[in-house]
Amino acid sequence: MAVKAVNDTAGPDGLVPTLLVFGAYPRMTEYDPPAPTITQRAAAIRAQRQVTDAVNTRNGPSSTAVHRLPLNSDNGVYSNTLKKKNTTGHAYITARFVNEVKNNGTDKAFEKSRLVVQAYNDEGKEISTIFSRRTFLKVVRPLYGIPEAGNHWFRTYHNHHTENLNMDVSTYDPCLLHCSDSKQGFGIIGMQTDDTLIVANDTFAAREEEEIRRAKILCKPREQLTTDNPLKFNGAVVTETAQGITLTQKRTCSHIRPVQDQAADTTNSRGKVRKDATPQEQYIAQRALGAYIASMSQPEASFDLSYAAQATDPQKDDIKALNKRLQWQIDNPERGLRFVELDVQTLRLIAFVDASFANNKDYSSQLGYVIVLADEANNANILHWSSTKCKRITRSVLGSETYALANGFDAAAAIKSTLTQLLHLTEPLPLIVCTDSKSLYECLVKLGTTHEKRLMIDLMCLRQSYERQEITEVRWIDGNSNPADAMTKSKPCHALQELIDTNKLRINVDGWVERSVTTRSPEPKAVRFATLLESPKQ
Repeated sequence: MAVKAVNDTAGPDGLVPTLLVFGAYPRMTEYDPPAPTITQRAAAIRAQRQVTDAVNTRNGPSSTAVHRLPLNSDNGVYSNTLKKKNTTGHAYITARFVNEVKNNGTDKAFEKSRLVVQAYNDEGKEISTIFSRRTFLKVVRPLYGIPEAGNHWFRTYHNHHTENLNMDVSTYDPCLLHCSDSKQGFGIIGMQTDDTLIVANDTFAAREEEEIRRAKILCKPREQLTTDNPLKFNGAVVTETAQGITLTQKRTCSHIRPVQDQAADTTNSRGKVRKDATPQEQYIAQRALGAYIASMSQPEASFDLSYAAQATDPQKDDIKALNKRLQWQIDNPERGLRFVELDVQTLRLIAFVDASFANNKDYSSQLGYVIVLADEANNANILHWSSTKCKRITRSVLGSETYALANGFDAAAAIKSTLTQLLHLTEPLPLIVCTDSKSLYECLVKLGTTHEKRLMIDLMCLRQSYERQEITEVRWIDGNSNPADAMTKSKPCHALQELIDTNKLRINVDGWVERSVTTRSPEPKAVRFATLLESPKQ
């Protein structure tokens, strides 16, 4: 290594910059050996690096043999060996494992992995008498218990409905399909992996049976819902009575167990026993089971189970509150939803929204909505409901109510477009939004404003939908007649209970706006944009 310095040296004409170089070579005497060449020095450095890398390699070669090498030896650290082409054994597997983290760096991060396996297995002991010893079995399609089997069956079955039956996917759910051509019959299909629930007339049912046979898809015989033959689908039982069609989950309710304050054995819905589950593990498992039932057939339990999900480290009070709701589900296994016949000519979609300001432990708000399909005689069927925690900390009751209305309108708008497609309606369904917040009602219909700019974005979107009559009407109703009140509070809601028991709507309206209904053309209007052909003369 050389060290350079620039100094000023006095000369006859003044100071002269002088370059001084120190340490270019060490001081050498006549007794010192000659300096090694650059090639020899590079070879020595490379040999030393290989030795260091070999010693530091995990499960690498032993360093004893390295130290026994003679000085200035040209022998390498590694030696060439033969590698076998195939692994000895009875199974030859080609696999590709993909493991990744979705939404990494956020509070919604989760691990997602999939395994793609192509396996060739030797003959087993049970079938050794049937096949010869040189026979290999190759898995040509996924079976139950093999990763990605569900995706295979869904893709195969979904493509069969869209290509062979010419069905369209709804805007609300890709698993909900409908027949777009009325000449081919009326048909609606809901898919759950490889299980289907069909609502169809005789024309579409016969065509669906013929296409299944032509596609050579192995399936069980089709069952039809009658008063004597209930259907089982996705863990629920669908029963037809004189009053209508009911949906219950009695079998799933029988698997619920109260959470113990000590380690205990638990049994899941598939009958598998888990030994010595801690109270926290019991809390998570039983809450998830109760929430599944609440999301399918028991909307009364939605708030308590949503509130229980916010406890990351459940204490005795959390376990006590959860056990109270779980015990209610155990005592009411027959509690479910009933669907009655409605008049198609007078159908309307009603969305009830509500919010509870800062009622959670972290002072966040609870948002909820209930979406109902009703007719002019106030016969109603519950279609959808939700009870969720607001992701933002709001500073006012108006803010919480606005977010609740935005969530309810998003779900109602998707259901509205889906029902318009399924029923082949010429005009969209009327959408009525009901809220018990007077401030929110006046802010929408009277062009009010708010200081929070983030709320103004949602208010402008809602107001624009109201002006375009995507929202037919906004009503201010009494809080006691709002079924969505059960989605934000733990106390019983008489309005929701009466709606489930009688399938009747009884709303006490305190304010509304009368306006004429305008018919919107389904065809988009042609808009002509002005284009500057030549620059104006100066």
